[in-house]
Amino acid sequence: MIKKGGRPKCPSSMNNTEMQIFNSALQSLPQFIMSTDADWGMVYDFMEAQCGDLKDYHWEEVSEVYKEYMTDSRY
Repeated sequence: MIKKGGRPKCPSSMNNTEMQIFNSALQSLPQFIMSTDADWGMVYDFMEAQCGDLKDYHWEEVSEVYKEYMTDSRY
């Protein structure tokens, strides 16, 4: 998740454009989850459509957001 001050926790292996895309997708993820009652597969597809292939540490951040905003009543 993004720390206060807007800096991501993940290592800086991404260039600035990739980091901006990832941060934008991560910020829009809560709205996507809540509006679609998204399961993990939908979240995975959403993030890959926005960002392309992500590293494990990025998925850890995505997972934190998913757990916080998950509304899928099946889980």
